Amino acid sequence: MTATKKAKVCRPLVSRGARGAAERAWKRPLSADPPMAWERTAVTLRHQLKAGAVTLHCVHTLRLLGCPRDALDYYWPPLLNLEALVYVGDLAVEREQADGPPAGTAWRDGIEEVLRGYGCDTAEALADLRALEEYARWETESMRRRAPHSVDDLVRACHGRSSDVRIMTRFGRRLAGLPGDESFDRLAGHMHAMGELVSDVVGYAKDVADDSCNFYRMCVWAVGVEAASARLHKVWRRLSTDLLRDLAAADRRSLVRFAQVFLLRPRPLRVLAVKRRPTRVYALLPRAVLLTWIRWRLERGERLRLPAVPDPVPEPAAEGSAAHSSMC
Repeated sequence: MTATKKAKVCRPLVSRGARGAAERAWKRPLSADPPMAWERTAVTLRHQLKAGAVTLHCVHTLRLLGCPRDALDYYWPPLLNLEALVYVGDLAVEREQADGPPAGTAWRDGIEEVLRGYGCDTAEALADLRALEEYARWETESMRRRAPHSVDDLVRACHGRSSDVRIMTRFGRRLAGLPGDESFDRLAGHMHAMGELVSDVVGYAKDVADDSCNFYRMCVWAVGVEAASARLHKVWRRLSTDLLRDLAAADRRSLVRFAQVFLLRPRPLRVLAVKRRPTRVYALLPRAVLLTWIRWRLERGERLRLPAVPDPVPEPAAEGSAAHSSMC
């Protein structure tokens, strides 16, 4: 009896073959011929600390998508470096917005170098990287001109700002040998874009004080304080509608993955202390039942509602904002 329990405790989390594959993927850039210099991938401890939360989210997502836990240990360093390079660019953009030197593309080149070093510079990953770079330019120009933007502009910006999460998830999934799923990626993209808007609502007061980019501030610039909250809710409804539309079109496999990653375990499983694989429960449900369950959980869990929106602070409107807002 004791021997059996001990054997179960000592059982490896992944097979020797899976661990070997993870180790080979981890060491691949170190064995490149000629050796890679990695000159454009340098980051500081500050960048790594700022990158920690997003990296942890991506690692958690990869584990729920099927990546073995101890294989993820090998993927932590490049994932953390990727997100730290995003913050290198973020800080460079903030300096440029404060009338500092141009942000340049060193951060973007560093990300591309990491992707190429691991053989993950796919067309999809590079497209997400371009979207992130385009968002950085858009944000800089918007902050400089206090430009009024339409609802469509802000929806695209929410997706552009969250491109880093898509890059990292694709990167980790490819390293782990997990299959791609474009339908799930679209659903996850909507959730991450909605998260960007929630973050701006929660951090509105601080962003106003710091004169930082904030989508709620952009609503104020476009339509004034009286209509800013209504404009913000209109952006949120667009994001929510897009999510529900793609949920209705998703296949059963993608719905299972979405529920696994973005929904908490059902209450009966928490009561029974079933912690490891709630995916098995979702996988047993017919597609129609699973879709109804997901929509109910999103609405019940308030994932489709904005948090309390603070009163907007009056700010100088950009020239021509009234004419622009009348057309949106």
